[in-house]
Amino acid sequence: TVPFGLTLNPNGTITVATGTNPGIYNIIYNICQVSNPSVCDSATATITVMPTIDAVSETVTISPGNPSAPVTNNDIINGGTLAVPGPGGNVIITPVTVPSELTVNPNTGIVSVTPGSIPGTYSIVYQICSVSTIPIVCATTTAVITVAPTVVALPDTATITPGNPSAPVT
Repeated sequence: TVPFGLTLNPNGTITVATGTNPGIYNIIYNICQVSNPSVCDSATATITVMPTIDAVSETVTISPGNPSAPVTNNDIINGGTLAVPGPGGNVIITPVTVPSELTVNPNTGIVSVTPGSIPGTYSIVYQICSVSTIPIVCATTTAVITVAPTVVALPDTATITPGNPSAPVT
């Protein structure tokens, strides 16, 4: 018998499909002599599928209208499950290198800009580790964060007199 997610190929190799849950799988198979097909034996192949984690680099823009953004939206566990940090999630996020202009919330994976930061492009390095796989697996990546400039509109004033129907706004 061949468990779901595994394929026993005619040449004797075993293929594991992307997204197969980590664990230990047994494949029971028969092998027979070509010259005497009635001479057969059965055997069990034990396959251990290890957990995987993929922390994917990304570029995020933080602006006055959007002062924070998550960096784990494209990180994947076991070939198809989104990484969800924090309590009840499936990963732990650990900031490795974060410039003083930014903060990373380890419970949410959200990067925020520190008030008064200079607009520009910054890089953060973070690590995600699985919390529900044995063994625990980790991956580290870099996210590029662009802090957009803040535009502050101030009230304008102008003085217009009957003899001067237009005036500069200051």
